[in-house]
Amino acid sequence: MVQDTLDGGHRSVIVVRGGPGSGKTVLAMRLLAEYIDNPQVGARYGTPSGSLTSNLRDTIGVDGSDPLFQLPENRVSGCGVLIIDEIHRFRRYQGGFRSYVLGNLSKVPVVVVFLDERQRVRPNEGVTESEIREIAAEASSPFNVVSYSLEGSFRCNGSREFNAWVDDLIYDQPRPWSGSDYDLAVSPHPHEMDRWLEMCLEQEHSARISAGFCWGYEEAKPGEELPGVRIEWRGEPHGAPQRWQRPWNLHTNNTVHTKGGLIGPPRWLWATRPGGERQVGCVYTAQGLEYAHAGVIFGPDLVRRGDRWEAHPEHSHDRAMRGIGPDEYLELASNAYRVLMTRGMRSCRVYSTDAETQTFFSSLVPGDTR
Repeated sequence: MVQDTLDGGHRSVIVVRGGPGSGKTVLAMRLLAEYIDNPQVGARYGTPSGSLTSNLRDTIGVDGSDPLFQLPENRVSGCGVLIIDEIHRFRRYQGGFRSYVLGNLSKVPVVVVFLDERQRVRPNEGVTESEIREIAAEASSPFNVVSYSLEGSFRCNGSREFNAWVDDLIYDQPRPWSGSDYDLAVSPHPHEMDRWLEMCLEQEHSARISAGFCWGYEEAKPGEELPGVRIEWRGEPHGAPQRWQRPWNLHTNNTVHTKGGLIGPPRWLWATRPGGERQVGCVYTAQGLEYAHAGVIFGPDLVRRGDRWEAHPEHSHDRAMRGIGPDEYLELASNAYRVLMTRGMRSCRVYSTDAETQTFFSSLVPGDTR
C-alpha cells in the first residue's frame, strides 16, 4: 500500500490497528528499514512515547542514529513516508494530531500510524481512527484513509487467549482463566511476588514489577531514601502486620547516588537495563516495551465491587489525573492496567492491595504461584 501510494502520487494516511504484542513496532521498524536508504522517499519515524524512543536509540547504539527515532513534534520536511508509532499517546493540546497533519504534514504523501485506542492512559492524550477520518475529510488537499488490523499475538507466549481474557477482565464479562499456553497466577502478597521475581532472575530471564500510580513519586533529596511503593497488610501467623517496600523507577536520569553507588538505570530504560528489576515501574516506563515476566500490582484506584469495576481517582498520585471524575478515570485506569498486564512474554503475576479485588482475582485464576 505504501509503495502504491508513492507510485500513484496520492496522499494517504494508513492506520494500522493492533492490540498489545500484535507486532506494531516491529512492523514500523521493518517499514523504516525498507525506505530509510531510499533518498527519493526519505522515511522518518516518530513516537510520542519517550520510553520507546530511548530504548530504540539504545538498541541501535550507532553514532548518528538518534535522529531516526524522535518525538513527533517538529516540522517534517523532505519526507515521503512518515511513520508514527503509539499514536494513541499523541498529545491533544495545541491542536493535537489535527494541527500536526493539516500543518506540518501537508506535503508528506504517506503517513503510517500505529494505533491501539485502548492504550490511551492520560486525559490530554489520544487519537482515534474516526478522528483521523474527520481530519482527512476537512483537509484542503484531500487524502485517503486506509485501515488495517493486526490480528496476531507475538507477546504473552503468542497467546491470543490470554489477551482476550485480559480484555474480558477489564472491559467486559470476566471469566475464569482456563488457558494452557500462558503462565498466569495470582500472588497472595507482595513478598510472594518478590520470590517469584527472584526465581525468574535466577533463570536469567528479564522480570519486572509494575504498579498503578497510587503512591507518591516525589523526587528524593540528596541523602534521602528514594520514595516508592509501600504496601502493608496482615498475614500469617495470627494476622501479624506485614510490610513490603520498593522504590519507583527513577524520576530523573540521575542514576548515581551521592555516595557514588549505582541506583538504577535512567527511567526510560527501566524495562530493559540492569537495575530496573529492583525498582517498580509505572505505565509510562512500561508502555510499548516488554520483558519475559510481568508482575502487576493493582492499587486502590481500580477496585472490583460486585459485578463492576469502580474507579477512585482520589487515590491516584499522577498529576495528569488531577480534576478528572470517576467515569473518565475508569477508562484511563482500565487502559493502564491492561498495558501493564500485557508486557510479559512468558508469565504474569497479579496482586491487588484491595482485599475484595484480590479475592475476585483468586476466584478467576486457579492455583497459586509457581
